[in-house]
Order: sequence, then C-alpha cells, then structure tokens
Amino acid sequence: MAQLWLTNSTGGYLYSPKLSKQMREQSAPMFIFRQFVDISEKGLGAQAGDRVIFDKQLRIDTRGTTLVETTTMPKNTIKFTTGTNVVNEYGNGVSYTQKLETLAEFNMKDRFQKGLVQDQKDTIDLAIATKFQSAKFKAVASSTASTVFTSNGTATLTATANISDKNVRDIVDYLMKSQAPKFKGGDFFIGILSVNSMRGVYDYVQAVAQYAEPEFRFKNEVGNLYSARLVGENNILSNSKGSGGNFGEAVFFGDEAVVESVALPEELRYESTDVGRSQTLAWYGIMGWEKMWDLVADDLNSTGKGIERIVHVTSA
Repeated sequence: MAQLWLTNSTGGYLYSPKLSKQMREQSAPMFIFRQFVDISEKGLGAQAGDRVIFDKQLRIDTRGTTLVETTTMPKNTIKFTTGTNVVNEYGNGVSYTQKLETLAEFNMKDRFQKGLVQDQKDTIDLAIATKFQSAKFKAVASSTASTVFTSNGTATLTATANISDKNVRDIVDYLMKSQAPKFKGGDFFIGILSVNSMRGVYDYVQAVAQYAEPEFRFKNEVGNLYSARLVGENNILSNSKGSGGNFGEAVFFGDEAVVESVALPEELRYESTDVGRSQTLAWYGIMGWEKMWDLVADDLNSTGKGIERIVHVTSA
C-alpha cells in the first residue's frame, strides 16, 4: 500500500515541504555562529559520500621583486592544499499521542514545532561554535591592560579580567600581524562575545546604528571597536572562565574561518504509527562544519602568516 500524508495508518515518515520551509525560515534569524560560516560548493547532495574536500590556495612562496633587463623572469610556486569536512546526521524529535493532540486546549503540533526550531538552532550553533573554539590562536586577558597569546591551541595563563577595549585592540593587532584577511574582504574582523566579555568592552563600542543600516547588521550585532564588529551571544560561550570563574569567553576572526557542508538540509519530519494513535515530530539533517585553515597543516611555506584566521579568547 502506498504511503500517503492523509493515511496515518500506513506509518513511515512523510515530511511536508511547507513545514520544512517554515522551519528553516523560523530558525534562520536565530543563529549567531551560523551566519558567519562559508558554504562549501563541492560534494553536496546524496550519493556523494560523507566527506567533502575543499581546496585552499596559499600565497606565492616568494614575492616578486625588481627585474634586471638582461635576467630571466623569476619563477616561483603557488601551493594548494585541501581540507576535509565530514557530514553527520543531526536531529531531535518529540513523540505524542492522538489523544493528547485531540483533547489539548492548544495546538500541540504547533507548540512542538516551535520547540524543535529552537533545538535545531541550539544544536547547529553549538556544533559550529565548537569549531571556532578549536582555533590554534588563544588569547588570555591576564589583565585589562595585557593580553597573552599562544599559537599551539592551548591557553597557558588564567584570565584575571573580562576583556577590555585594550584587549580587543591587542587581539585585532594580533590578527593583523598574522595577516588574517578581514571578513568577506571588508574593513572589519568579527568578534562574537559572551555576556561578560561584551560587558567589559561595551562602554567603548561605537553603536551599530552609527555605521550600518538595519538590513546590513548581523544578528545580535552590538557595535564596532577598533575594526572589529562585535556580536553578542548568550547561549554557548562561557561566562565562567578564569580566576573565580567570573570572566567571559569570545572568538575573533577574519575571512574563511569555518566551512559548512550540507548533504541534506535540515527539515521537519512527521511520523505516524499505530493507526495514527502514536505520532512523532522531528527535525533532521545531514551536515557538517570544519575550521577552514590550520596553522600547522596548511602552512606549506613555513611563514606562519595568512593561515590561522581565528583567535579564541579563553583561560587555562
């Protein structure tokens, strides 16, 4: 017997494109980290395997110079490297009965869908944030006037303060000296800050209304400080780092920080069994995220420049 949306007793999952589209539209404005990922253009879709290979081009290994008329043109090498992004299944669901749906005062399917949209946002943003937090560059606010950096992925000091305007300047300078490109070829780096981290710099921030129209603002963007557009986050980044567990976490980054690969976009699915008496509503997708550049794996020219794109503000 064919499986039909209107015939609950046939069982199996059948999802509604209308619900799926509605779910994506509802969740999209809620993301903080996802708005900053780069979308992989290769290896998407079904029957393409679970690994997406993305290409990365380095700078030429030796810069150009002045030429002498009688000498031949110097010839150098532009190296390429690749990264791998593994996609996985993500999802969550809610089971309920026909009796509950029939007798409840509220539209339970609508309520469950709203809860699943929130869970989808939380789950995906957490997976992406984890990649930002895996940066090799670590920064610790040893004080509001001093910032200590490491480049091996491990913070070695304990934070004694929330980051200040001075610490933000230190972090932006560190990205600049590391030759990290600014976000999307623009004039800014991006900073995502926890509540405590944002409070430490808020008094020095240029209000976003002074430089960006509403349609060009990022979700939860607060303002600009020293060429870093600052975005607030209150769900994933810690507010209990450092001495006494009182200080905030943050990430600052430039272009090509984290890449996203999607084999199956997230969608809402519905399943009915036991002649319609037992029902499940769930969100499901097959996708993955990976830090695009790595200071160790990708520095084929051994310069340490223009490779790592993220500074993770944390504490030992």
